[in-house]
Amino acid sequence: MKKSVLSMFIIIVLFSVSIIGAQGGDRVKDQLKTLKEKLTLMPEQETKISKILNKYEEQMEQQRAANGGDRKDQIQSRKANMEKMNSEIETVLDENQKMIFEQYKKEQAEKMKERMKDMMDKRGSGMRQGGGMRQGGGGMR
Repeated sequence: MKKSVLSMFIIIVLFSVSIIGAQGGDRVKDQLKTLKEKLTLMPEQETKISKILNKYEEQMEQQRAANGGDRKDQIQSRKANMEKMNSEIETVLDENQKMIFEQYKKEQAEKMKERMKDMMDKRGSGMRQGGGMRQGGGGMR
């Protein structure tokens, strides 16, 4: 259970530039807008980062389809893609922007940690309120 939660946390942290709830092209637009505002990107940087975000969005979609329902494979491929994507983004940034980007990723990680904690708290309280197995033997009959 803890390993699963940690894996999900890692994936979400690595996808630090994503905006929750956005899909496909909208996600890329939102990511780019956020990075542009946070990092004060120059037009040529914006163009390069847009290409990077689109490339990895396409790869993620393809991997999602290829991996089907295997969550472990999805987690591993997403983690690898996020690391590569962040590294590519960093090659476009100047030293000051890299520091801001690192801080932004840390802030996003902290926010995600809170969301995961809230989600686990809600799940836990649901189980305590009767959301789990029945008392008195929940086995097959």
